[in-house]
Amino acid sequence: MELRIIGSGAIIENKKILLEKRSQNYLYPGMWSLVGGTIDFNKEPLRETASREIKEETNLNFVPTEMFGFYENIDENMHSICHVFLGNFSGDIRIKEDEIEEVKWFTYHEAIQLNLAFGYKKAIEDLHKRELL
Repeated sequence: MELRIIGSGAIIENKKILLEKRSQNYLYPGMWSLVGGTIDFNKEPLRETASREIKEETNLNFVPTEMFGFYENIDENMHSICHVFLGNFSGDIRIKEDEIEEVKWFTYHEAIQLNLAFGYKKAIEDLHKRELL
């Protein structure tokens, strides 16, 4: 079983969260997730992973300001440990179409109903408990 360490950002504006729909070419095709990706081991800290992946996938500049939490998920595909950062973002969204089908803003009640990858349902619940969504 593969282990992936993931850095991701909870990109929030007006109590809505930006989620990405995963491409049919990637693991968990068609599922939704926070924007982020796998760490480059021995090259960067997780905060930089989150910033780099968000830039690559959405063209947004993301500056992590707080480690929100980490979420572990084990299934038949992999064992993932997802580190979620809060932060500031800027820029215009332009998606990396080979990895992402679409990105969309969701309220808590909309997001919690989605088919979410990597155990991100718990992260979204926690963001709501903290009244960020």
